[in-house]
Amino acid sequence: MDPYVTEDQQVEAIKQWWKENGTSIIVGMVLGLAIIFGMRTWNDWRAQNAEAASALYQSIEAALQKNQPLVVQSLSTRLLEEYPASIYAALGALAHASVFVTQGDLVGARGRLEWVIAQSSEPHIQGLAALRLGYLLLEQGDTARALTLAASAASAGFQAGADELRGDVLRAQGDRKGARTAYQAALAGLSAGSGVSSVLRLKIDDAGGEL
Repeated sequence: MDPYVTEDQQVEAIKQWWKENGTSIIVGMVLGLAIIFGMRTWNDWRAQNAEAASALYQSIEAALQKNQPLVVQSLSTRLLEEYPASIYAALGALAHASVFVTQGDLVGARGRLEWVIAQSSEPHIQGLAALRLGYLLLEQGDTARALTLAASAASAGFQAGADELRGDVLRAQGDRKGARTAYQAALAGLSAGSGVSSVLRLKIDDAGGEL
């Protein structure tokens, strides 16, 4: 049986229910709309930032082709300051490191490469930075750290490059047999016809090994 005998009683019951629950319903609706619009705003902001960061990196690439190191330095610094979490900041730092190396500023290059390894969320980019930093440290005589970086690069997918770096480190340490083994592993990991293979063959030969 309907608990409300008359239509007026039903109306009064609805009014009472709304009085008790209406505020929470409205608040819930407002919060829901705020979340929806907030997410849209957040996504729009991320998209705009990604476009801006991409444009800056494209300008860096153009500056590299035109041999404009000061432009590369300025733009890469902007990327690190304004969009540090973007993939383009890491790519810009790699570009800036290459400019530092060309200028003979190994300390500056090391700083940029260390930043990429510590801050980038892209394992592939971290691996590339590890390889480059490994060679830089090898040149400075820090063979222990260079070997550690070779292992990091291997775990990021740069197995052949990591094997070659390891071979160079072992060769510098006087371990010709170990270097030869590492070079042969690097050569085996390269695709047929790779231009790097001829360099590795020379390194294997220099280490006193057979192909």
